[in-house]
Amino acid sequence: MRTIMRTKKKWFAIAWTALLLCVLCGSGFGQNPTASELLQRGIYLQETVGDLDGAIKVYKQIARMARESRVDAAQAEYRLGTCLLKKGQQGEAINTFQRLIKEYPEQTALVAEARLVVEQEPILIWKVGSPYVGDTPNTIIPPDLARSAGKMGRKLEIQAFPASGFAKTFQDAFEQNQEPDILVIDNYGIISGLSAKAGALGREEVFPGIGSNPRVSASLMKTTGSLSKLAGERGGWEFLFSTSRNYEAARSLVLRPLECRLHGRWLPVPKELQTVAATIAAAYIEEKDSLLKPLEDTDRLNTDIAEPQSRTVSGTKECGYLGNDRLAFLPMVLSYESPNALGRVNLLLILRKQQDQWRLLVASTDPISNTDFVSRIPELISSIPEARGSGQEPSPAKLLAPDDGESPEPVSGERFGHFTWQTSPSPDVVAEIVEFAFDNDSRLFIHFRRGETPAQRQISDRELWHTRSPWRWRVWSISGSGSVAFSEARWFRH
Repeated sequence: MRTIMRTKKKWFAIAWTALLLCVLCGSGFGQNPTASELLQRGIYLQETVGDLDGAIKVYKQIARMARESRVDAAQAEYRLGTCLLKKGQQGEAINTFQRLIKEYPEQTALVAEARLVVEQEPILIWKVGSPYVGDTPNTIIPPDLARSAGKMGRKLEIQAFPASGFAKTFQDAFEQNQEPDILVIDNYGIISGLSAKAGALGREEVFPGIGSNPRVSASLMKTTGSLSKLAGERGGWEFLFSTSRNYEAARSLVLRPLECRLHGRWLPVPKELQTVAATIAAAYIEEKDSLLKPLEDTDRLNTDIAEPQSRTVSGTKECGYLGNDRLAFLPMVLSYESPNALGRVNLLLILRKQQDQWRLLVASTDPISNTDFVSRIPELISSIPEARGSGQEPSPAKLLAPDDGESPEPVSGERFGHFTWQTSPSPDVVAEIVEFAFDNDSRLFIHFRRGETPAQRQISDRELWHTRSPWRWRVWSISGSGSVAFSEARWFRH
């Protein structure tokens, strides 16, 4: 009986094939088939015959005929994606659905169906261990990142790899368009390549850099700030790949709505500061000197930008305000994009009022200034709650070492040198800020007087980045009335 049924089905399929061929031949299919006629052929091969490979060939041919019929071409793209899914070719299928979404937005019903398929695929994150330690990272998803992805209707998936052998694993995946949407590394050698003694045995191993492939290098998109929790306390680098299947979803995750994380009591930004702060912040991040220069304080400590960047600010959020009618401290967070990077940046603005206008005294994206220093601003402002009277300027501090143009030299038996200064002799000085300027940015430290007599103070050069570029430094002395006196500025190379 089963044999008879199979035979009947076989002859039924043959009969349908013959009938379809007759119809198609009668309409001129053999010579110049239309997109609609080809679509019928593809649907027949897919759904009646079960010939997925044959259907795929037909659907690809129709997709190239979009000028003849966008309706049929979009239908072919959708059916091509479903065939690829059935064959287990997930990556190529997702690419096909995404192409349909991008190129045929007017086909709303098909686009909606394609989006449902695409959005079921998780944003894929690959984490790579240290070449020196030989570890495999954890696959813990930070809860706040999972919540942000959930608000987008997406899930996150993390896969972890040791550094050894990773380059080949990645290159194989990249050739099949199976690369991750996000890559997290703790050593830049994974990108650039390095030799290292790895693992417990300490054997020398060569780690090829995945960036040696020009196509991989061209697709790398560095992210800052937005995904840093993926790297953990040890820190590292996070990248997107513009070629990945879920690049747009990963990009949206990076550029998700901005959030502020401040401790202590901060006030809303006064209206008179809102516009000027937003203008200064955007001009600073986008490096638009023509807009920034007219808004700078005459005492701003400038340094040249080593590697100018082309960035566009896409979002700005003011996190709070502390100050008086002479000084204003404004932590902010901004999102940006550039040709090869995107993310968010924490920015601290310090403004000073000059001639009834707020002007930029310091802008800092430095992580020390935006964590330790910002956490101490409430204590500083409590010492100078409001400017009083004319506010006689205190005597400035005096820089002692190193001399201008020199770098700090360690004393015998020590590893690091020191920056040393004599504090202001004025008795009403409540605090001193030590400013180190580099690459048009600043790293700030604060020392409170707390009733102490003037004395020599110092900061180790271990507290600074090693940039091998020129730096400048100086000391601010702030009186209880809110007046500020600046020491001379000296430069050094670090």
